[in-house]
Amino acid sequence: MLRRLAASVLLAYLVLTLTFFFIHLAPGEPSVLFSDPRINAEKRQEIRRAYGLDRPLPEQYWRWMTSVSRGNWGISLQSGQPVFEVVLPRLLNTALLVAAISAVEYGFGISFGVIAAARSGTALDRFIRAFFLVLYAVPVFWLALVAMQLFSVRWPLFPIGQMTSHRFATMAPWEKALDLAHHVALPAITLGLARSGAVVRYVRNGLLEVQGKDFIRTAHGKGLSTGRVLWVHALRHALLPLAQRLGTSLPILLSGSLIIEAIFSWPGIGYQAYLAILQRDYPVILASTAILGLTVVLGSLLADLLMLWLDPRVRHAAT
Repeated sequence: MLRRLAASVLLAYLVLTLTFFFIHLAPGEPSVLFSDPRINAEKRQEIRRAYGLDRPLPEQYWRWMTSVSRGNWGISLQSGQPVFEVVLPRLLNTALLVAAISAVEYGFGISFGVIAAARSGTALDRFIRAFFLVLYAVPVFWLALVAMQLFSVRWPLFPIGQMTSHRFATMAPWEKALDLAHHVALPAITLGLARSGAVVRYVRNGLLEVQGKDFIRTAHGKGLSTGRVLWVHALRHALLPLAQRLGTSLPILLSGSLIIEAIFSWPGIGYQAYLAILQRDYPVILASTAILGLTVVLGSLLADLLMLWLDPRVRHAAT
């Protein structure tokens, strides 16, 4: 695990380095600073010196790495605020959305995977597999637009967008929690259901593979109910592939939430990074990339820890 963690940290460093050089070598300059026609050439040069953009690229890289090593990620070129004051609130918003999506994805996926395995070969099994396969195949942006049209416009059960209501600041704490849950419900259900098809297939196939194992026959021989055998004894072994999937899917979900954030006007880090790229806000882009690289490291570590917890053979080999 330590070797894997060291390799992941090195990979994150290389990603940051490549991102730094690619974004600086791309055509164009920070539009928030240089797009105003009222700024003359002399003033633009003064702004470039103030932000260090007039220095050679290797020197800019060295100054940036030195600053980051001290915990200073710089100032946003777009807002003039410290980078982490811009990125951290957006990261927390995206983390909330990702947690809700993951809860829906694995809650529905595991539940219907167990039901499909228990009714293997029946019409119910075929319907569950076909239904979740269609959801998995449908483009997420189309599914989100249809869900918004149905459940926010035609039947106004959920807010059409944003993260909170306009009077959120004046609400009581319990009202704020309910308002936040009400706003996160539709994007979480939309993307969670779209992603749960793979979980259904993992769980169903895993449960069917262990049906003939000795420990399953022993559990049945003890007189345990079919439900207890499936949910307690068989499911733990069927979850082993999901442990690896969870560790690798969290970074993908965190970085890939841009579409959902854009459609539902959710103020997350994905949409913030997209705006920063359009504005050439170099410090915000690099901080966002560093955060996404860190999630890859943490996701890999989480997958390893889940494998240790779920599989006694891994624990035995580790000792």
